[in-house]
Amino acid sequence: MLASLAPVLDPGVHTLTAQYAGDANWNSVTSAAVTVHVVTAPDFAVSATPNPLTITAGEAAALSVSSESILGFNSPIALGCGGNLPAGISCSTGTTQPGTTGTITLTSTAPGTETKTALASPIQVHRNGGARGLCVSFGSRAVAAVAASTHKTACWAALLVVPGLLGAGGILGCGNDDDNGGGAPPGSASSIVLTSSSTKVASGASVTLRASLTGGNPLKGTVTFYEGATALGAPVSAADGTASLNIASLGVGTHALTATYTSDGDDKAAQQSNVVNQTITGQFNVTIQASAGGISHPITVPVTLR
Repeated sequence: MLASLAPVLDPGVHTLTAQYAGDANWNSVTSAAVTVHVVTAPDFAVSATPNPLTITAGEAAALSVSSESILGFNSPIALGCGGNLPAGISCSTGTTQPGTTGTITLTSTAPGTETKTALASPIQVHRNGGARGLCVSFGSRAVAAVAASTHKTACWAALLVVPGLLGAGGILGCGNDDDNGGGAPPGSASSIVLTSSSTKVASGASVTLRASLTGGNPLKGTVTFYEGATALGAPVSAADGTASLNIASLGVGTHALTATYTSDGDDKAAQQSNVVNQTITGQFNVTIQASAGGISHPITVPVTLR
């Protein structure tokens, strides 16, 4: 039997089914659902595949976005990702025409430890013996000489301008003005290297961040661990040249983590450490936004990062 009904539906998207109640000879049955778009003006409909989506950390995954014209809609449709994406996940943009298929690509940052690039020839400042001056060199190349105090213990300062090298910079330090030309600025330079117990773990699992320090004196300062400019907890005391932090609160995604060492008075503060890309696997939702002519239709796609 074929029945024709003309119900009054409000504009929007409706999911319709038909149900047969059954009788003494036949069981009841419900039809498959049908999606109906009710519009009063030209519009378009979109869908994305695969839905849900799986992406591997360090790789890219494409979503095909199919579009359909309703009542002759023919404007170009812009595609992109709405809302906030997890750390380390980026989303491309695209354009498609009604009745065709466009592509959105999600890209995930790979887990791992990035190597920090060190200055090949560090700047050195030293006394110029009997001349009671300061000589500034880059590697084995002397680039400037400035006057220094002749006192046995002195603080000194100089403005250094080196064309073509490091621009203008200030130098400030204190030290003993020994007859043998010594008297380097106090404190030794320190360095810091950050590692992770595992750069890929499941959501909710604990990971241990470890900062390894080197310096010319016993290190007694503190280490602060960061994601971007946000500290991951309170500073941690450095003991025997190391500091560790256990953390299980990072969300799904790949997080760029660093660490810094705060001076203890004997060793200078270290520059920022190398970057550890810490991947947390699990599930999140991405919203694909399709927009044209003042009309916007979102598509929610569950994503599994593995």
